[in-house]
Amino acid sequence: MNDKLITICIPTFRRPKLLRSCLIAITELQAPEKHNLNIVVADNDEDKSAQSVCETMSSNATFPLYYCVEVERGLSSVRNRLLEEALKLNAALVAFIDDDEQPQRDWLVQHIKNMLEFGADVSTGPVRPISHKLTLGDKK
Repeated sequence: MNDKLITICIPTFRRPKLLRSCLIAITELQAPEKHNLNIVVADNDEDKSAQSVCETMSSNATFPLYYCVEVERGLSSVRNRLLEEALKLNAALVAFIDDDEQPQRDWLVQHIKNMLEFGADVSTGPVRPISHKLTLGDKK
């Protein structure tokens, strides 16, 4: 069996500190067996407030990190853009997480396990929200 690509999609809007915390947690993820990982961050801020965080994190990431800007405002627009980018990268599976969340280390492993066990096309579950204290003054 060839390795399958899981693209982790993160929408963000003017919350670079939260995004950084989310990305740090993602770089510590266990990759499910026979799967490769990459990350796509879609910045819904035309001023590119997440660009520097993504550039910094990309150099430290254990797998590829891609950054794009979606200028049409709104969560639907940014999520659609993330799906477009994941398809361009030939993702076999797509995982969404918000910039104010942190996955458990085995987050994807458990989702893949559940999908295989139950023959499911979709798996959902809880993630840890990042402390609200980080959002205070999180403009740059």
